[in-house]
Amino acid sequence: MKPYVVYSVITGAYDKLLPLDIAESDVDYILIVDNAFSGEVPPGWNLMKLPESSLSHKDLNRYIKMHPHLLFPQYECSVYVDGNIQVVSALKDVIDNALASKDIALYKHYKRDDVYSEASECLELGLDYFWRVIPQMARYKANGFKGNALYEASVIFRRHHSCDLKRAMELWWKEYLGNARRDQLSLTFCLSTANVIVNNLGISDPRIEQKYFVKKTHAVYRPDKLSVRLTAKLNKLLLAVLPQKKLVK
Repeated sequence: MKPYVVYSVITGAYDKLLPLDIAESDVDYILIVDNAFSGEVPPGWNLMKLPESSLSHKDLNRYIKMHPHLLFPQYECSVYVDGNIQVVSALKDVIDNALASKDIALYKHYKRDDVYSEASECLELGLDYFWRVIPQMARYKANGFKGNALYEASVIFRRHHSCDLKRAMELWWKEYLGNARRDQLSLTFCLSTANVIVNNLGISDPRIEQKYFVKKTHAVYRPDKLSVRLTAKLNKLLLAVLPQKKLVK
């Protein structure tokens, strides 16, 4: 068995993975799909089908994203990539460098640099509800979490058998299920709580440099739904009249 696995997840037929033009002796590439998948497996990828699940498509996707230690016990390291991220270069050396001294490596967020600003943005865009985000951020602040680091979670390098990292990933899943369904809001809190230090890879490669990864548009277009617009308006109203609005600034 190869020491490294690169994996991607497609649930609800939301994305269409692109072919790999790469062959690496030390890296397996695995595409994980649910029962909504009916397309062909792109060249270069090996298929793993999920059993029936009571989780929504989105929640199932996040479960797979957060649990490489359960899915891939036979591999030493894993790289998660979003379904709309194309791998364009061999990754073995990249993995070695990214995880040389840390158990997780992430690209920094392309636009914001702290969790509380990201929470404010989520509220303003209607990406989640006030009553989920505000208590979550208030609890983080009460716990002394500064939130002064924000990473993109579209590409995640992990030495996933690390005990501290496994604890962080289980906590991440718990935080995601019990709070805002925006995994970036809880990631750094969970890593900090579990005493996991991140290797900050700097500027987003999928968005900016594109040496190893290229970010594509999602295969299934999701329009600005009425519910999202209504949520944004409701959040704006509540933020204007309630003192808790300062908790995410």
